[in-house]
Amino acid sequence: MTYSIKGRLRRLVIAIAILLAVLMAAALLMLVSYNRHYARLLHNVTTASEFNREFKNTIDQKMYYYVIESQYSQGLPIAEVRDAQTLAKSLRATTSQKNSRQAITSVLDLCENLEGKIYQIEETSDYDQRLSQLENNVYILTSLVEEYMYTYLYYEAAELNAVQQAATRQMAGEIAAIVLAAALTLGFTLRYSFRLSQSITRPLEELSGRMEAV
Repeated sequence: MTYSIKGRLRRLVIAIAILLAVLMAAALLMLVSYNRHYARLLHNVTTASEFNREFKNTIDQKMYYYVIESQYSQGLPIAEVRDAQTLAKSLRATTSQKNSRQAITSVLDLCENLEGKIYQIEETSDYDQRLSQLENNVYILTSLVEEYMYTYLYYEAAELNAVQQAATRQMAGEIAAIVLAAALTLGFTLRYSFRLSQSITRPLEELSGRMEAV
């Protein structure tokens, strides 16, 4: 009887210990997954925000200086526009949310169109036409790039918040499951420990009672 209860107790403890280990491993894997997703989203939001802070003003100013042939002109901002295309491709490659992908794809298309309009100005000799192209093409395109990048930021920030909330809920569930499993382990352990002690002490008490009767 004693060995039977000991065996049951041992098997029970081992089973619940395995359950706890599985729950903890699952919680750890989930946390790593959410952290990676969160880090990627945070990187995208930060990168897009930094880009949007300077792109429009930089392109507009450099193109204006170029068109009016200012002494401050540094030439055509082709490098900046191509850097923007590279950035948009990089963000699109790491973006999974549908609306975000549509927005960043629009940014890429607009930047490619912008490059063409810049070359068009370069090939135009008439000052008034160049100024008109600047206002009706370049300024409008840079405004649209800025607008779509803000749209991208909005959806990525929303997903960032959703991931954070999902991780919090998931972790709360995992912690509750671990606490419950630990409580069950403690309860069953105490129960079987009591039964084990009873199985040992009861025969001794009965034997002691018989000896006293003799």
